[in-house]
Amino acid sequence: MEKLQVKFRLFNTLLWSMQTLLAVTFLWAGYVKFFTPAEQLAFMWPWTTGKPVLVIVAAIADMLAGIGILAPRLLGLWPVLTLYACYGIMLLMFAAIVFHVSRGEVSNLWINFAIILMAVLIIFILANPINRK
Repeated sequence: MEKLQVKFRLFNTLLWSMQTLLAVTFLWAGYVKFFTPAEQLAFMWPWTTGKPVLVIVAAIADMLAGIGILAPRLLGLWPVLTLYACYGIMLLMFAAIVFHVSRGEVSNLWINFAIILMAVLIIFILANPINRK
């Protein structure tokens, strides 16, 4: 039984760490997209030039992802929403990959793939019977 508790603690620590990292990343990205002047934003991310509506949509999606990945389990309200947030994050990252590939911006796709991998790992850990109560 003690071995099972250690495994549960390890999974739980890993899960919270990944969720927090993703939440901070998405909340930061949303904040930057909302509050950085367009000229500075275009310097950071060239795709934002001349696309103010896309920037706002991306900022809203990032903020929702940041809140959705952490808040349900943190507050204990409908923790299954964390799974749905992971699916949404994966969909958002696949859309970002398609968008950046279509623009020839493939040098930084590793971040999109890393986020997809983290979302898959969160889904795996949440779906693991050891992590259920």
